[in-house]
Amino acid sequence: MNKHLKREALWCFKRWTRKPWAAFAGMCRFKIGVLAVTMSIILLATNFSAGAQDVYLDTVRVVGRASSGPPTTPVQSQTHLLVDRKATTPLGNPEQVLRLAPAVDIRERAGKSIQTDIAIRGGSFDQTMVMLNGIDFSDPRTGHQSHSLPVDLDILGDIAVVDYVTQPGALSGAVDFRTAAMWPRYIRARLEGGEWGYGYGNVSGAWNSGDNRLSVLGAGSYRRSDGYRHNTDFWNVNAYTRVVWDSPRAGYFDVQGGFQRREWGSNGFYSLRYPDQFESTLTGLASVRWLRSWGRLRLGVVGSFRQNDDNFQMQRGNPTTIPFNEHTSYSLHGSLVGHYDWKRAGVTSFGAALTYHQMFSTAMGDGNESRRLGSVWLGHRKSWKRLWVSGLATLVMTPYGTDGTFGAEAGWRAGRVVSLKAGATRSMRLPTFTELFYNVATYHPNPNLKPEAAMIYRLQADAVKDVWGATAAVYYRDTKRVIDWEQHPDGDWYSTQLNRLGTVGAELSGRYLTKEGVLRMAVLSYGFTHSDKNVKTGYISKYALDYMHHKVAAVVGVGAGDFTLALTGSYYDRVGSYIAADGEQKGYEPYFLLDGRLAWERREVQVYVDATNLLGTRYYDFGGLPMPGTWVSAGIVLTIK
Repeated sequence: MNKHLKREALWCFKRWTRKPWAAFAGMCRFKIGVLAVTMSIILLATNFSAGAQDVYLDTVRVVGRASSGPPTTPVQSQTHLLVDRKATTPLGNPEQVLRLAPAVDIRERAGKSIQTDIAIRGGSFDQTMVMLNGIDFSDPRTGHQSHSLPVDLDILGDIAVVDYVTQPGALSGAVDFRTAAMWPRYIRARLEGGEWGYGYGNVSGAWNSGDNRLSVLGAGSYRRSDGYRHNTDFWNVNAYTRVVWDSPRAGYFDVQGGFQRREWGSNGFYSLRYPDQFESTLTGLASVRWLRSWGRLRLGVVGSFRQNDDNFQMQRGNPTTIPFNEHTSYSLHGSLVGHYDWKRAGVTSFGAALTYHQMFSTAMGDGNESRRLGSVWLGHRKSWKRLWVSGLATLVMTPYGTDGTFGAEAGWRAGRVVSLKAGATRSMRLPTFTELFYNVATYHPNPNLKPEAAMIYRLQADAVKDVWGATAAVYYRDTKRVIDWEQHPDGDWYSTQLNRLGTVGAELSGRYLTKEGVLRMAVLSYGFTHSDKNVKTGYISKYALDYMHHKVAAVVGVGAGDFTLALTGSYYDRVGSYIAADGEQKGYEPYFLLDGRLAWERREVQVYVDATNLLGTRYYDFGGLPMPGTWVSAGIVLTIK
């Protein structure tokens, strides 16, 4: 590290200790030699522990912990997918980025991630909390809608897989999508078109005041396609803005809001008996965060709101056979978070939160279901030169009674290269309204379901030196009262609850990144998951016993002059079976996907050609729903700074 970088880092650290939010507001920014902004890779990088700084690739800047808001727990460990928004990799949306993470299982029902489920380490999509800048925006009705975030890859600076979340909803973990400007002031436009009538347009930009006190980020996009097979057409509109204001006296304010409108043909999405299903959703969300410090005390207040309207048609445009399903879900949340720095004794964290869920539906319960959740927590973290320990206890109040969750973590930095950490947490999640009340056609609910609970144990080792990095982790999750959908011989699905399910897994990843030579990047990752299937095998499981067993992902990028070529390859081996359209029970076959992007870039102009599924692999993320073959598109990006 050169002298200038050392001085910049020291100044940034001092500023961060005085104003924890200052780094995010743009006051601490410097480039790290080996992490050049021209790199074209989605990196796997793991934080040492909560309270450590997050290194974002694209700007490159060091962002204080407050960048995603006051943490709800001091024991969150995070695996970061550092997003390259220069788009020199063939990754057109956030879900494609997550496909490369060994811990994450992405399951799509059609192309371009128009309907996607996100699961972590053998869990289900309903067990995954989905956050935007640290705010939980998961859907209480169904996890199928939790990924409906109005953000595109161009404004995402980081995607984090978060462990050890003790708030209800993150039974197997959480995914946090984090927005960030690419430059202090810019406008960026993207146009892309391709096969099957595919079109995509995006405009994004940011403005930052000269003193870095005020920053504004905004984006809007439109995506559409005629569909790659019958009744898989779609269109999607996103709009999003985020305003950050840092006042020396009033404190730090972070306000965000977004809107999404989607429609898509759902050929066999939820039942192979109905190829003409159709769905449309309207999602709006907003949050405000305030932070203020008084000496050693730091307080934060967070408020958020999310509304999701869903119109589902079993037969598109024909309500006579099966009436259309209309669902509207609301989530209101408020929390108070505090931190007190005892100096040598460490930092104590405390807080309280209230959440209200309500759903109006033409196909669930009595049409008007609601519930309230409350929680209070107390935690502490103590750091030494190379060692840290932290713990948290949370009291959770729900309609099912009072329960407790907790988390604990200890870590050790063996030197400048290697760090080790171990953690344990007890997590939980409530049944969704769909699992409790959805009673239409081939689906039968269970209003007697109880909350799921899990104990999770994890060991991890990280090594980073110059252009090299590696991570190895093992985990075990013991889940009680597992909620699942089981398919009976008549073909109908029934909401049920298993007594217990044990899941063990391992994750390995290695990376090489440089701005020199022809080979610019190389990343290889592997994920292994195994669940105990002896709990019950007399039925076909839709989610709990249907998981990614082996997953391998690799990215290679080369460059010569203004040209770059990036290839991503991924291998998936899924456990589980399904009833095909012909009534025959089948198991999932392993498959391999190869994507590529050839790009040319000079100054403010970039031109690229994308090709997904280059080998034309026939594969299924969900049984009986064939995914697209080779899909070619081309685009251009213009930037004004």
